[in-house]
Amino acid sequence: MKLLNLWFVIAGVGGLSMAALPVFSDEAADLEALSTLDPVSSSPAVLREAWKKAEAAGQLADSRRYCEQYVQALQSHADQGDAEAMVELGKLMYRGTPSYPRNLEQARAWFEKAAQAGQADSQYQLAFMYRNGLGGNKDEALSAKWYAESRKNMEARAAGGDGEAAFWVGIMHFKGEGTPEDKKLALQWMEKSAKLGFKMAAVLLARMYREGLGTERNEGEAFRWFLKAAEQGQGDAMMETALAYKNAIGVERDLAQARHWFSKAANLKNPYALRELAGMMRAGEGGEKDIPQARAYYIQAASYGEPLSAVEASRMLADDENASDDDVKKARELLFAAADRFRSPLGQYELGLFDWKHGDKESGVYWIRTAAMGGYAPAMARMGTLSLIPFSGVTWNPVAAWQWWDAAAQGGNAPARFRANWLLWGGGGFLLIAVGTFLIWMNRWINRKWAVEEK
Repeated sequence: MKLLNLWFVIAGVGGLSMAALPVFSDEAADLEALSTLDPVSSSPAVLREAWKKAEAAGQLADSRRYCEQYVQALQSHADQGDAEAMVELGKLMYRGTPSYPRNLEQARAWFEKAAQAGQADSQYQLAFMYRNGLGGNKDEALSAKWYAESRKNMEARAAGGDGEAAFWVGIMHFKGEGTPEDKKLALQWMEKSAKLGFKMAAVLLARMYREGLGTERNEGEAFRWFLKAAEQGQGDAMMETALAYKNAIGVERDLAQARHWFSKAANLKNPYALRELAGMMRAGEGGEKDIPQARAYYIQAASYGEPLSAVEASRMLADDENASDDDVKKARELLFAAADRFRSPLGQYELGLFDWKHGDKESGVYWIRTAAMGGYAPAMARMGTLSLIPFSGVTWNPVAAWQWWDAAAQGGNAPARFRANWLLWGGGGFLLIAVGTFLIWMNRWINRKWAVEEK
């Protein structure tokens, strides 16, 4: 699972190399002047800030207008040979926004212009588009050419102390982009990048040490790089550092440090960090016990779609001996959001149990069945049980019970396998015994009846 997470990270950063690069970021917008911007005299930074603020506020008409003006300003710079403006146009058209439709053909054209001007980031993106046929035909030869050009320019920048350039050289070696795949060489470039202070490289380097990619597995070295990235403010690294301290992975167990780093990640609104921090506060691990704050953190994490937090917050509210009607209502609202808004099978199952427990069997069965139909093994097991309980809200059906339990067992639910086997063999045996006993009883009754009539 950890290896899969690493591949997700690599795939995410590989799609668009310039996504995080600031272009024209030396100016900030004057909020009072946003309504009087002139696309000719205003800088791209001011126009971009105006566009983003209007978009965030839901002012679509203003957002589209500012975005169009921003594009005009960028094109003016690009026409004067500004490669950074060309890159920014390519990025905008590659991604698309609610204010500007995605246009891969134009994106590729702008990246091509910037690549011809020697812009290494654009060369990488152009190679990626040629390799995958984005914005035009696939062309492996041109892809290899631009990867090679990008790598050469990135290596030159890295030699001058550019950590981000070293990172992308490492990515190319890791993925085999324009060069044979070489995890060991990728590790060397990631380490160079991390030592130059590029925090994303520190995170990937840590994961490579943890998974043994390009090197022997080394949890201590992995922890060292996670901690370095965490100290640089990288949210994922804060979470990994906290988990390492909590579970003694590459470092001695230290619950106080674990709680400290979970708190730092929680401040960045990481729902999993909020959940972990809430659990530690609830148990008094690594610091003082704080039940009200733990509940508040669970509720905050649940609002971001974290289903386990919704369940824990719901239980803390509804199971409290002093719970009010409002508490019970809030508990259900948390589960409903997880079940309906975030489509969590766990949330659907727990909402079903909640409603069934509180007397609404119809709603309870609906949500349990919904989770079961989504493949959630505990819900399938529960459907099997309900299929054998009279007046449960589910039609009594031993065959359906066996089918649900068998499906749950295939999903990894061991008790469901036992129940399915019991119903198939043990239940069948009990049925044969019952039928046999009945027949014996009937035979004796008939014999007695005949004996009386003969007298």
